[in-house]
Amino acid sequence: MIFHVYIDGRYAYPGVYPCSIDAVIDAICRGARKVKVIPA
Repeated sequence: MIFHVYIDGRYAYPGVYPCSIDAVIDAICRGARKVKVIPA
């Protein structure tokens, strides 16, 4: 399943589950305040 990842309101990249989950956690750890993951 493919997801679109948005970080702080900007489109970041398409992610493939479950890799997208790691990317979201990584973004939050780097200080992203708003992370949105939308199924494609």
